Amino acid sequence: MFVFHRYSLGGHRSVKIHTGRGTGTRTDRYWNRSAYVWNNTGDTAKLEDNLGGRVDRCSYTGTSDGFVFC
Repeated sequence: MFVFHRYSLGGHRSVKIHTGRGTGTRTDRYWNRSAYVWNNTGDTAKLEDNLGGRVDRCSYTGTSDGFVFC
């Protein structure tokens, strides 16, 4: 699980979550992991608020026609 610390994402805004290392900005956040997280065959990312309520989600199937940018 990736946790945003002291970060606010405004309505109709987006942020990219990078698995690897880097320095966070307003538009890019880094998990700083050294191992892969996402499945090649498909996976789902979920965005929850600080109370655990679902805000958004994005899934992909792992195929070139099923890949979705959210």
